[in-house]
Amino acid sequence: MIRQFRIIGLDTGEEISLNDFNKYLLTLPEGLGVEYKNTFITIGTQRIKVSQERDYKSFSGTIEVCGNTRDDWEKNYNSLRDFVAKNLKSGIKLYYKNRADDERYILCDIKLMTKTEKSSYCILVPVAFEPRSIWKKDVEVNTNISAMAIEKNTVAFLKDENFSVNDQFRFNYGFLYDENLNQHDIRYMSSETGSAQLINNADAETPVKLTIYGACINPYIQLINSNGEEEQACRIYATLSEGDKIILNSDPADLSIIVVRANGMTDVITNNIDTSLTTFLTLPIGSYTLKIREENNNLVNGNIKYSLQFIGG
Repeated sequence: MIRQFRIIGLDTGEEISLNDFNKYLLTLPEGLGVEYKNTFITIGTQRIKVSQERDYKSFSGTIEVCGNTRDDWEKNYNSLRDFVAKNLKSGIKLYYKNRADDERYILCDIKLMTKTEKSSYCILVPVAFEPRSIWKKDVEVNTNISAMAIEKNTVAFLKDENFSVNDQFRFNYGFLYDENLNQHDIRYMSSETGSAQLINNADAETPVKLTIYGACINPYIQLINSNGEEEQACRIYATLSEGDKIILNSDPADLSIIVVRANGMTDVITNNIDTSLTTFLTLPIGSYTLKIREENNNLVNGNIKYSLQFIGG
C-alpha cells in the first residue's frame, strides 16, 4: 500500500489528510526512524556503554499544496497556515500508516512551515515537527461482567431402565442422578467474570487511563500476569453512587486520580489511597488481566485506555 500521513490539531481537533493529490501531499519525509545517544567509557581496549538516551530528531518533509487552479493553491495554503496558527499551543498528532490496520502517531510541536515560490504544479511548503513522544497506537477495552446462576433440571435425562453397570459399552458422561426424581439432570456451575485482557506487544511499558464506574465502595484494582500472579494493585478509598466515576491516569503529563460525580462536580483524590500498593498502574510488556472489585468483593465495571509505544514509525 502507499504510505499515508495525516495530522490532527490538538487544540482544534481539525484533521488534514496529507495524501490528497488535489490539495495536500506530503513528500520527502525524514525522521521516521530511530536514533540514540550512547555514552561509553574506555577500559583497556574496550568501550563499555554506560548510558543510552533516545535522540528526538525532528520529523520533516515537504507539503505540496495543490488545487485545480493557482487561486486554489493560495486558498489551500491559507487554510494550512490557519491550521498551524490555531494549534501552536498544544501541537498536533502526526499519523503514519504503511500497512493496513497498523496506523501509529507521534505527538509533535510545530517547528517550521515556510513558503516557496510556486512550481509548475503546486506551492512547495517545507515543514518540520518536533516530536514529544515515541510512536503510539491507542487501545481501549472494557471489563466484562457476566454471571450465570445455578439451575437444576434445565435439561433432564430420564433413567434408562435397561442400563446395566456391567454393560461393556457403558459410559459416564458426568450427569448427576436424582434418586427422588428417578432421573438424571444437569446442574450448571455458577460462574462470574469481571476482567479485561490487556496486551502490550510494543516496545515499552506504558501508562494507563482507567475509569471506574459506580455504584461501588473502595475499589481495588489488580493487574495479574500470565502466571496468575498479582503484578500491580491499587486501592482507592472512595464511595461512588450510581452515575459517579473515578478516573485514574498514570500518564506523567496528566498524573491524577479524580472523582467525577453524577452532577458533574469533581474532586481530586490526594490522600485516600493505599500507599503500600502501586498508586498509578502501568502496563508492562506482555499479556495481563485487569480486575476491579469493591470492598464487598463485588466486581465493578471499568474502561481502560492505553497507548502501545514503538521506537519507530
